[in-house]
Amino acid sequence: MLKLFLSALLGLAALLALSGMPNPALANDAVSNDLQQWGSVTLTLPITPGKRVLLMAEAQPRVGNLQDRGTNADFTQLILRTAVGWQLSRRVSVWQGYAWAPVFEPINLNEHRLHQQISIQGKIRRLQLSNRTRLEERWIENNDGRVSIRLRHMVRGTLPLDAKERWFLVLSDEAFVTLRGVSNGPATGFDQNRLFVGISRKLSPSVSAELGYMNQYVNSRDPVANRMNHAILLGLNVQVR
Repeated sequence: MLKLFLSALLGLAALLALSGMPNPALANDAVSNDLQQWGSVTLTLPITPGKRVLLMAEAQPRVGNLQDRGTNADFTQLILRTAVGWQLSRRVSVWQGYAWAPVFEPINLNEHRLHQQISIQGKIRRLQLSNRTRLEERWIENNDGRVSIRLRHMVRGTLPLDAKERWFLVLSDEAFVTLRGVSNGPATGFDQNRLFVGISRKLSPSVSAELGYMNQYVNSRDPVANRMNHAILLGLNVQVR
């Protein structure tokens, strides 16, 4: 299992190396900043007697422009995602899912996604580790009709802060690379990176809440400035045993 986990780490290194490749379409040094609020509610439950097949449902509302508009901030995006997973072993699962991801600001834009995913869990002493590799096929409104393909890889660590393991320190990083760009949409190359640090509280054996800060750097096409979003993230996770 350790070898499998290390191989996933090497996969992230390769992804980061790809993301560093020069891309003339994304060569933009200007950066705009925004303060945002992200929410997340995730439900995971087994749907077969042996608990090998899982169902996941997730809702992610996002509010932006807090820095400029305060309480009059905009509802910028909503992601509704569902997926079916197969538990291959105690630590490895694979998933097939669908997401509807409309954008409301700065323009109205509709997007549908399919994704395939592998998740690997590991542990080093008290540190719980997870790797998630996701491949997305994106149908984005107002482009040339082609499907954009994006690869994402996230490494996440949680460290218990108390003896009863109710409080956890959480740190994660996720890199995004577009493998196939589309006109009027994502260009091939580095897309974005998300770095998160926060605190998680286990409310019951099946429910946990999470609060923290996410730094999202988004690489944009010229002449649009790249974005640095500073997001406060509040999440609720329900995992039925």
